[in-house]
Amino acid sequence: RSGFGLEHYSENDPQRYYNSIGMDMRFAGMAIAGPTSTFCGVPQKVEFTSDSDASGDWTNESNAYDEDDTTAATCALAELSTWEGYLQLNCEAINVDRILIKLDRDNARIDDVEVGVYYDDGWHTLSDPTYGSWNNLAIGATKSVDKIRIRFHHSGSVGSNTGSVYEVFMIQDSGVGNVVALADFNDALYCAVENIIGKLNAGGTEFDYVNHVNADITDLEPFPDGKLYVACGTSHAYYEMNTSEALTKNTLSNNQMQFMVTVNTTAPTMYGNDGGNTVRLTTNPADGGSSWSNQTIVGESHNVITGLLPHNGALHIMKEDVPYYLDSDGNPKTDLAPELGTLKSSTSGKNSVEWLGNLYVQAGTGALMEIGSLNTWRNPSDFATNLAESTGAIQALATDERYLFAIIDISTKIEVLAGRQERVGSTTTWVW
Repeated sequence: RSGFGLEHYSENDPQRYYNSIGMDMRFAGMAIAGPTSTFCGVPQKVEFTSDSDASGDWTNESNAYDEDDTTAATCALAELSTWEGYLQLNCEAINVDRILIKLDRDNARIDDVEVGVYYDDGWHTLSDPTYGSWNNLAIGATKSVDKIRIRFHHSGSVGSNTGSVYEVFMIQDSGVGNVVALADFNDALYCAVENIIGKLNAGGTEFDYVNHVNADITDLEPFPDGKLYVACGTSHAYYEMNTSEALTKNTLSNNQMQFMVTVNTTAPTMYGNDGGNTVRLTTNPADGGSSWSNQTIVGESHNVITGLLPHNGALHIMKEDVPYYLDSDGNPKTDLAPELGTLKSSTSGKNSVEWLGNLYVQAGTGALMEIGSLNTWRNPSDFATNLAESTGAIQALATDERYLFAIIDISTKIEVLAGRQERVGSTTTWVW
């Protein structure tokens, strides 16, 4: 019960061990089989890598998969009652279950469009898409797909027309991707992977595709107005998602945020950082809501913000050097943990958490500070001697009702450590 890391047995510390493999040693009088990890898939964006235009009817073909839905591959149609040639997009064969496509026409004389998917040694036509907006075209099952094709049809009416394909990609529902944000919203758990929003299924086995935005997501934050806010970095406007999972792009001024967080003071307030050392606030972040405030400058610009979180009714701002907070007058303060400045790192402060009234902030490579009434080091390596599993960089922190968990990268694998104050004999001490 005294934790791990005791290289040599000591009769003065008989309840502490050195290391264990596949065991859970947290509980008094028990050494039990440890928990195992289970794969949880996330919706993964599958992009096309090449194209073919056998008919020569298309121009700017690569615009259909250039990750920019404002540029298009185009096809000019003049001959009456005729299908023009296919634009074919190719990729390595991969299991997918849906196509996301945005296309349009400049005139109703284009009276039909066909989107075909190649799987099971044949072409299969998907349901008719709509023009001028994104289409979520379900294949109907997970299939191994390596190419799709698109073509437009000209009606019998006289006149030339242009069909446009702005962007196409596929979704692998149970893929592997880097989750950049998680959020509890509308009684469900949502994740963000690249520009995709997923939702954990009822069995807790994977995140299913819900929707997507037009830029890589940097944060997810629910607000008491019943909406989930989707930050897309300091160069793109954020979005809001309602409980029906429909997205609206925000049109307020100063709406480009990297991180967003709700702080409950006299009124719920949304904060966001629109630069490496600048934050703004609003009490109504919805499209058409209240304007964002003027910028508050937080520290030097060369020490950028790595995260935002609420604590004790105030905004706390993690930066590469030290954590800041805004006082009751909105002024940034640096007196939380100035000693962290010597551990300046591009990852310092990322994924910091609040637990049992304290803040837990990782800094440098392997340092962890508990910020409370008395700042205390909780570095895992300080609790071990010659144990490589405790010396890696802290990648993330999480909590439940009983433990603080630290995820440590030790190059060849990760270690998950559980820590808390533990009463051992007549002494209460921190134990990993």
